[in-house]
Amino acid sequence: YQRRVHGDQTGLLNKTELIRMCRILNYPHGESDMRELFQAIDLDRSGKINFKEFLMYMRHRRPQPEVQYGLSHQDYLQTLMQFHTFDANGNGALDRTELLQLCRHMRYPYSPMEIDRMFQQIDADRSGLLTVHEFLTYTKNKRLHANSVVSSRPRTLSRGSF
Repeated sequence: YQRRVHGDQTGLLNKTELIRMCRILNYPHGESDMRELFQAIDLDRSGKINFKEFLMYMRHRRPQPEVQYGLSHQDYLQTLMQFHTFDANGNGALDRTELLQLCRHMRYPYSPMEIDRMFQQIDADRSGLLTVHEFLTYTKNKRLHANSVVSSRPRTLSRGSF
């Protein structure tokens, strides 16, 4: 937390630090989202968020990976850890090089050209960086596609299958 998000030693989050934290934790972090989120968390209206305010808010508003991505909470946390392990500069997003390193670590035999193609598919907002949300959405779509291919195959009947 301190190394990746918090720039000073006050123990308080300002809006910029909250945006960084939201990127890392996969919370919405668009301009209007952040304005509303900051107001909702900053209970004492000090313009800074203390740790207690942050924890109280997050306790009741955690992401629901089962609903959003079709992942168990354990798989979601594991994917977040892998994603952030390869986020070398700690900006909460992966560039092409970081994605290539992640794929190599996971032993996916992709060529640099295949990585570029995959990167373009994942990068929904065309920012040149992959957010956790883009990455998880892509993997969800891949899983759904794989499951639909398997379920659409003709079933063979075997003796005693009724």
